[in-house]
Amino acid sequence: MTSSAPLDGIAQAIARADYLLAYELCAGLTDEQRNALDPVARLRVDYYQCLALARGGSGAAATSTLRSLRRRTAAAAPEHLPPDLEEDVAALEARIAKDTAFRRSGLERQAAASEAARLYEAVYERLGRPYACINAATMLAIAAGSDAEMVARSKVLAAEALERAESDDTRNATDADRYWQAATRAEALAVLGDLPTMTLALHDAAGFGSENRSARSTTVRQLAVLFEVLGIDATLLDVLRNPPVLHYCGHRVSADESTGRLPGDAMAEVVADIKAFLGAQSFSAAYGALASGADIVTAEACLERGIDLHVVLPFAPDEFAEVSVADSGADWIDRFWRCIDQATSVGTACDDEYLGDDILFGHAANLAMGEALNRANLLAADAIQLAVWDGVTGPKDAGTFHDIEVWRSIGKSTHIIDSRGRGTQGAVGAGDLSREIRAVVFGDLKGYSRLHDRNIRAFQANVMAPLAQVLRDAGDGVLVAQTWGDGLKVIFADVVAAASVALEIQAVLGDIDLEAAGLPSDFGLRLSGHVGPLLPIIDAVSGLGDYAGRVMTHAARIEPRTPEGEVYVTGEFAALLALHPDTGVTPEYVGTITTARDFETIPVYVLTRNC
Repeated sequence: MTSSAPLDGIAQAIARADYLLAYELCAGLTDEQRNALDPVARLRVDYYQCLALARGGSGAAATSTLRSLRRRTAAAAPEHLPPDLEEDVAALEARIAKDTAFRRSGLERQAAASEAARLYEAVYERLGRPYACINAATMLAIAAGSDAEMVARSKVLAAEALERAESDDTRNATDADRYWQAATRAEALAVLGDLPTMTLALHDAAGFGSENRSARSTTVRQLAVLFEVLGIDATLLDVLRNPPVLHYCGHRVSADESTGRLPGDAMAEVVADIKAFLGAQSFSAAYGALASGADIVTAEACLERGIDLHVVLPFAPDEFAEVSVADSGADWIDRFWRCIDQATSVGTACDDEYLGDDILFGHAANLAMGEALNRANLLAADAIQLAVWDGVTGPKDAGTFHDIEVWRSIGKSTHIIDSRGRGTQGAVGAGDLSREIRAVVFGDLKGYSRLHDRNIRAFQANVMAPLAQVLRDAGDGVLVAQTWGDGLKVIFADVVAAASVALEIQAVLGDIDLEAAGLPSDFGLRLSGHVGPLLPIIDAVSGLGDYAGRVMTHAARIEPRTPEGEVYVTGEFAALLALHPDTGVTPEYVGTITTARDFETIPVYVLTRNC
């Protein structure tokens, strides 16, 4: 194989911010495939693999891989190293330090930014390229505070970056090259305080790279931090932001043409209003369900405009169509399946049966809202809700009113379209089950199998006892906690408790002096989390209260794919966590993984604590 197809696929995954897929593509290349690539392409694969690890939350693994990559880069002949690749490899350690700074705040951010600036400046002094130069300038500006010397140095570097960017020959440049040149100019001008010219440069950048949403989000995220430090109006970045992400919801169409919360004879006017709203601006993606009525007509309007449609249903499409579409008529069934066929993705809140359990509808709506928020965060974009609503309050656990209340509770705006309702529409009803939405965390300790009997008491005292104390301190947030050897299963009241406790466990275990306790120094705990409907039970063997359900399978199969020391969670977990933005915990998207035993391929997030 002599084509660049493997490298192209990896680069595309990186551009989509699908870092775990990029890593798997790199690691999955056979020796034959690698040897078929030219030396530069092989080095690029190694660079992408290291970058994917860093962006995927595996900082320790990335640092270890970087050392090997640097040795191979140093051994390469100069003619085998294009300047951009040499700079990318040299600046990777600085990039990792920069990402760390952006996750922190206050003095911790300044310290991390100062280290990133030092590393970037060293790369710039060696290679003399604008990328390292502008990043050194920006990180110095972020780190400076009231330090006049650092402020002055940041301006000197910004001026040099500006000069280099403006002197670049763009006659044969790609749109991507022109985008980064304009973005570099804008960043340098911000540090220098020339806001009028900076604004023009931002508009120049906006003219290129509109399809590379990852590049735009990276620029906006970095400039947002810089603008905050320098006191620059963040709305100046709006020209460069990706289009907002949409969450949509609304009433079902009434069987009676003239009554109900969305009467059939009002549908034409409602559709016109929906199309007018969508036509007034662009959207990156849309998230919602597909019940007959407002959901389906909004989804159809999104598809007509080329907006990526992400459908989130409470249970399997066949059963959902029967429960929430069929009674409106055969035409609605056809429209439902056309939307399913054209959707970018179709997910379900529960892969078991409905069983008359209405809690699944509210859970699916919460997932759709959270997924929209997380997609917007990944794109550094806004999130907006569109609701077709009659203005009448309804149940607090599910329905259009529920969706609007949840969305507004996190400070997001809702555009209301009057459904022209002139009546009421009954609820679906309750079934025999009473499932509860609960979070579950599974854990496993690497290295436990190497312990001998003489180590067991030390393990219990130095590892399991501190872990148990964290669980006790969580109080009512922990509903069930079980261990077996080095295995751990904890059921939590909600994702907020689960995320906080999981990160605290990792922090506590990270501070233990394992060698002093006579335990392997490379002990590492993997934690994975999921959330969904679980059935409360009394365990027939132990006689103790517990929970059961298919949710357990999903959580358990993520754990083997989780790096030691990290907390990986499913998209569902991250979605519900996004509905609680003030918890101090952030889910960062790291890509897709195929879980143990090829059970499923799913998006996953790594949890980080906001400092």
